[in-house]
Amino acid sequence: MPEEPTTPDPAEATRRVLAAFNRGDFDAVEGCYAEDAVVTGHEIGRFDGAPAIRRLYEDMATPYGDVRGEIDELVNLGNGVTFAIVTVVGHPTGSTGEVRFHYAAAVVVTDGRIARQTNFIDIDEARAVAARLADERQQPGR
Repeated sequence: MPEEPTTPDPAEATRRVLAAFNRGDFDAVEGCYAEDAVVTGHEIGRFDGAPAIRRLYEDMATPYGDVRGEIDELVNLGNGVTFAIVTVVGHPTGSTGEVRFHYAAAVVVTDGRIARQTNFIDIDEARAVAARLADERQQPGR
């Protein structure tokens, strides 16, 4: 009988939060983040704590009649760090137009929940930051 992994797959936390967002289940979005989690990004600012992060997701969804995020790339870099590229597509309420944007995220997962997420418009910058985080967390004492 194969052994179960002893630590959760950190990429699964990114999948869960996006699936919850797509369902409009903001209780589940909040539950994907550690209570003291931090989400940052040049374009969005800084959000401290799971309740503030939940409000960020709610505020992102509010202007749209429908909005959906899709993972374009998701890489488990080890040591609880993932790198993701996400495309978000939405149709503003009362409009036939479509809004589409891409971002990348460097994500640190602890005990199966997102502890830190840094969002970037520059995908190469995000990839480099995520790789550096994975390397730093590999060192003893981290």
